[in-house]
Amino acid sequence: ESARRPGANPSDERLAELLAGRTLDDLSPDEVDAMNTLLAEYPELEHAEAEALEAAAALLMVAEASSDRDASTRLPAALRDRLHAEAAVFRSDRPVEETAPLAFATAEAEAPGSRAGRGLTFFAGGLAGALAASLLFAVILSSRSVTDTARTPPPDQAYAFWEANVAEFAVHDWAAQRPGYTQVAGHVAWSDTTQTGYLVLDGLPANDPAVAQYQLWIVDPARDDFPVDGGVFDVAPNLAADGRAYVPIDAKLPVDRPAAFAVTLEQPGGVVRSENPLLLVASTGRT
Repeated sequence: ESARRPGANPSDERLAELLAGRTLDDLSPDEVDAMNTLLAEYPELEHAEAEALEAAAALLMVAEASSDRDASTRLPAALRDRLHAEAAVFRSDRPVEETAPLAFATAEAEAPGSRAGRGLTFFAGGLAGALAASLLFAVILSSRSVTDTARTPPPDQAYAFWEANVAEFAVHDWAAQRPGYTQVAGHVAWSDTTQTGYLVLDGLPANDPAVAQYQLWIVDPARDDFPVDGGVFDVAPNLAADGRAYVPIDAKLPVDRPAAFAVTLEQPGGVVRSENPLLLVASTGRT
């Protein structure tokens, strides 16, 4: 009959995790069975669980709504503080009556001097805290995802920024090598000094990443007989509003004097050595 503290019993923690998972709707069938089994051990918590889930669902609505707002919008300070406080209940060693803004009690718990009631109140508060902690994590991930997306500039702006901040680079035009690519225009921009560059591709046919990906090769005879892998890429993620694809070069090895840049179409993930025909080549004039 002693008060049970969330975290003292692994089953308590597991139940809280599963209830939070159910709120987030990401439980597997096995996890649903495990949750029902554990709930059967705590039938008196049915009302507390419902209230905890109701509060958690409200917080989840806030998390979902935040993804529809501008990424620069911050989570309201009052809500952030409340979420932190509720999450702290789950980890706190103090009685729930002193710290928890969400503490639930049944009729038994309301009976003066009922140790079982105090234990139930504490566990229910911890349950809500666990749900709040899970949803706080969801809010953080959602906000971070939206913010990261907002901080990633469009491909053409990323290229313009690179171009404006690299002191020295050379531009080399594409020449088609295969039928079906004669309409492709654009160029390679490469800096020997920074070992960075961009592919600008206008009219390159879109690829299905699940079937094949384009791969860049950097030819440097002075360095090696084999070309350097310049990275795999897909057309769609690199398309800008002007219809061109701007692809950052991802050279896997240093390149001293590139003689040419070439594009092939390879299996997803690329290859170490290509045996496929060259589709596009941009020669630098070096030998």
